[in-house]
Amino acid sequence: MAANNVDVVRVDLVYQQARNGRGSKVVLTNLSRGGGGDAWMWFYYPEVGDLLAVTASSGWGPHNNHDVLYVGKKSGDTGVLFRVDAKTLRRGMRHRARAGQLAV
Repeated sequence: MAANNVDVVRVDLVYQQARNGRGSKVVLTNLSRGGGGDAWMWFYYPEVGDLLAVTASSGWGPHNNHDVLYVGKKSGDTGVLFRVDAKTLRRGMRHRARAGQLAV
């Protein structure tokens, strides 16, 4: 985990949402620790490109037999502390690029 047990992650793929409303299987890039991979997000439904500040823990993936990052808790905590959606990120990058072009 990064500082204060919070990781900053980017959602690269959402490949399953639980029918019972309990969460989503996703592929994340961990921008705090580097690397990435499969993750289970308890009670949360992100969009591809979202940037999230999360509390998470590593664990065994019962369906695919490899380590999975578990975001949130089975008890109902989503573990998502802050979200910047992909559209806002794109607008910010576009603004930054324009500001850079205008600088002398």
